[in-house]
Amino acid sequence: IPGATFAEIPPKALDSAGHFAELQAEITAFLHAHANIRSLIPS
Repeated sequence: IPGATFAEIPPKALDSAGHFAELQAEITAFLHAHANIRSLIPS
C-alpha cells in the first residue's frame, strides 16, 4: 500500500524535505543570477 509508506514518514521529515526543496530552488536562482551578472562583467 503506497499510503503506508507515507504514514511511516514523520511530518518533520516531510517539512524538512519541503524546506530543502525551497532552499535548493533559492540556491539555483541565486546561482543563475550570479552567472548572469558575471557574464555581463568583462573578465
